[in-house]
Amino acid sequence: MTVIAAKHNPDLPAHEQLHAIDIHRIKPIAHIGKGPLVPAFGPKVWRLSKDADLVHLWLPQFDAAPAAVCAWLRRRPILITYNCSMTGDNVLSKFSALLCGLSHLVAGLLARKIVATTEDYAHRNWFCRLFRKKLEFIDVPVPNWPQKISPYRSPVKPYKIGFVGRIAPEKSLEVLLQALDPLKAKLGPDFTLEFVGPIESGMYDLVSKYSDERVIFRGRVSDEELDQFYHDIDVLVLPSNNRIEAFGLVQVEAMLRGTPCVTSDRPGMRQPVSRTGFGYLFEPGNSEALAGAIFKTLSDGPETIPSRSQLASIFSSDKICDSYERLYLEVTGG
Repeated sequence: MTVIAAKHNPDLPAHEQLHAIDIHRIKPIAHIGKGPLVPAFGPKVWRLSKDADLVHLWLPQFDAAPAAVCAWLRRRPILITYNCSMTGDNVLSKFSALLCGLSHLVAGLLARKIVATTEDYAHRNWFCRLFRKKLEFIDVPVPNWPQKISPYRSPVKPYKIGFVGRIAPEKSLEVLLQALDPLKAKLGPDFTLEFVGPIESGMYDLVSKYSDERVIFRGRVSDEELDQFYHDIDVLVLPSNNRIEAFGLVQVEAMLRGTPCVTSDRPGMRQPVSRTGFGYLFEPGNSEALAGAIFKTLSDGPETIPSRSQLASIFSSDKICDSYERLYLEVTGG
């Protein structure tokens, strides 16, 4: 297997082998919004796909079109995994979303199959609807799988309400922070709201405004610290009201450690809670509804408490790998 990727960290080598996987990293010439622009990506695909059985593209990606064209010219079958669409609330981000969408359109036309995470998200996404005859549905694999799945623990005061993810505008953190007052009215003073994840440059004013003994921003943490954080919190909250969020993998990571979730009732994002009942959904953007869902989780417990074997079955990495293996054989005619 050969992996071609943008070199997101300058300290990483341009080429290395890990677990028999040949990894090539290309330095971006620029970033448009959050996306790396890598003109050398297509030529690299052309060179390295010579002996490949198929080319598997992961989107969103600015350079999807040249990569797909190179694979097509090599007569290599193309498989796409479509994680989510790009979005924007300013001129630059809207331009980057348009540019990326055009690149995706070319890649989609040349692909034999396209994998989406959930039917729920795909039915409301323009790209997936356009190529619906090519769609297959396979869950996102969980990279941070615990050594042992933990049972549910009844919450005790002082409650810990957690968030895991980038501290970024698209996470709709203001919805969660605006739920503080109704939470105080329902829970009293015995709770903290704790955030784990890297803080983007434009978010420091919000962090400074809300940080106190009750609202704690921990920043980036190690894998070991993240694992402990999932165990320590009583509920994980995902308040995002942005269509870039297509699943919310941190929900699964929390559930596997015995922690229920309260999640925005949006396509794709709601799937972990909908499938397991391990938590509650709330009306997107509604801070009062969010506070109510958190209070219900802490006072009454989640709607359903799935067993550890049920969680393992629902989010099984083996099932995901088997699905991709079957699809690889189908695409290549093997």
